[in-house]
Amino acid sequence: MTAREATLGLDIGTTSVKAVVFAEDGAVVARASVRLPMHHPQPGYAEQDVLEIEPKLRAVLAQAVQQAADAGLSIRRCGFSAAMHSLLAVEEDGTPLTPALTWMDLRSADTAASLRRTCGTALYRETGTPVHPMTPLVKLAHLRQLHPDLWTRAARFVSIKEWFWHRWFGVWETDEAMAGATGLYALGGGWAERALELTGVAPGQLGTPVPVYHTRRGQDSRWLTEVGLADCQWTIGGSDGVMANVGAGVWGPDALVLTVGTSLAVRTTHLGPLLDEDTQIFSYPLGRGLYVVGGPSNSGGGVLEWFAQTLLGGQDLARLLEAAGREDPAGITVLPYAAGERAPLWDPSASAAILGLRLDAQPAQIMRAAVEGVLLNARWIADPLLARLRPQRLWVSGKLFDHAWIRQFTADLFGLPTGVKMDGDGSAAGAAVMAEISAGNRPWGRGETAQEHVAWHVPNPASHAALAERMRSFADMARRWATG
Repeated sequence: MTAREATLGLDIGTTSVKAVVFAEDGAVVARASVRLPMHHPQPGYAEQDVLEIEPKLRAVLAQAVQQAADAGLSIRRCGFSAAMHSLLAVEEDGTPLTPALTWMDLRSADTAASLRRTCGTALYRETGTPVHPMTPLVKLAHLRQLHPDLWTRAARFVSIKEWFWHRWFGVWETDEAMAGATGLYALGGGWAERALELTGVAPGQLGTPVPVYHTRRGQDSRWLTEVGLADCQWTIGGSDGVMANVGAGVWGPDALVLTVGTSLAVRTTHLGPLLDEDTQIFSYPLGRGLYVVGGPSNSGGGVLEWFAQTLLGGQDLARLLEAAGREDPAGITVLPYAAGERAPLWDPSASAAILGLRLDAQPAQIMRAAVEGVLLNARWIADPLLARLRPQRLWVSGKLFDHAWIRQFTADLFGLPTGVKMDGDGSAAGAAVMAEISAGNRPWGRGETAQEHVAWHVPNPASHAALAERMRSFADMARRWATG
C-alpha cells in the first residue's frame, strides 16, 4: 500500500521548536515540540546557542516523521519558519563565534537611541523597519563599537534560521521576509547601502536573499537523512510573523492577524509597503509585491508567564487563565511593559505598572487585568491599520487563545469577527502552505483557511463601545507612565 503524502511545517520560535504535519485535506496528523532555553548572562542579555538547539530540533523532526509514518503518511514537502531578528557571527564553515542574540536582547539600547536621533527616520524610510535593539542592524552597529575584532574573525553574520539552512544544504541563503526584518534590507529588494555603511558589513557577509518559495532538496544532506527528511522538497519559507499571515490565508488588507507567543504582533498584508513615521509600523516583504505590515510588542505571553511565576506565587499559567475568565479586574489596570516595549512606545527602558491594586485583590483578578492589558496594548498597536485599511475580520493564533473568554474579549475589543484555527500552530501552518505553493499544489494568494477548522466569535456592540473608551484611557495612562 502506498503511503499518502503529507506536508510538514517547521517553526523555530523563541521559546520552542515545533513541527506540525498536515494531510492533503489540511488536517493535522502529527505534532511535536520542545522548549528551547534562553540564556541571560547579564541584565538585558537574551541569547541562544544554536549547538544547543540542534539536538532538540533533530528530536522534534524525528518524532514528527515517526508519527506521520504511524498514521500511514509520507512527508514529501517541508516548509521552514523561524523567529525574526536573531544574529550570530560565524566562520565560513558555520562554526559559531558568538551566541545568537535574540530579539529580546537589549544590550544595544544606547546604540538604538543614538541611531534613532541621528538617522532613524531615514533608515525607516529606506528599510520599512523601525530602529530598535531588536534588529540585527542595531546589534551589528553596537558590536562593531565594542568588539571590532569580530569584523576580522567573522566570515558572516547570520540568523538562527540561516545557520540551520546552511547546516542542511551547505549554502548561505536567507529568505526575503527574514531579510526584511533585519533593518539591513531595502524596500524593493537588496541590501540597503546606508545600513551597511553604519554596520561595516559587506553584502558578501550576509546571506543571499531568495524568495520565500525558494526550494532545495536534501538527498546529499546527512543531517536530513538521519531524521528521515532527505527525500523531501524543502521550501525556505519566511519569518514566523510573515508565515502566520500565510497560515491564516491573509493575502490582503481585509483581515488582521494577532499572534501571541512569547511576544506579540498585529499584522495584515498589503500590496506595497505601508509606512507611518508616527507609529513606526513595519513593512516586511512577503513576495510578488506583497508586504506584511504591522507592529510588534514585547508584551505577550512571556509577560503573562512572568506574572504567574514571579508575582503570583509560581502558579500554573493555564489554570490561572481559566480562573481569570470568571473574574472581573475590579478596577485594576496593568501596563504590561515588564520586558521593555517595541510598538507602540518604542522604548526598551519601559517598565510595567499595576494601577488600582488593593489588598483584597485575588491572583485571578490580577491575571485578568494582565491579559486585558496585553490585549489593550495590541489594540493600540492596531490603530493605524484599523484607521487606514478598515479590515473586516481578525484572526488570532497562539496558546493564549485556547481560552474562549479571551477570544471573545478580543473580538469585543477590536470590534471585528474573530476566528481562531483550532488544529495547528499559525507559523508552522504558514510554512506548510508555502511548501504546498512551491510544489504547485496550491496557488499563490489563496484565501483564508477552511472554515471547518475555525472557531468564530462575534463582537458585542455594547462591549465594544465600552472597551473603545477603555482603550483610550489605557493609552493615556501608558503615555504618562512612559514619559515619567
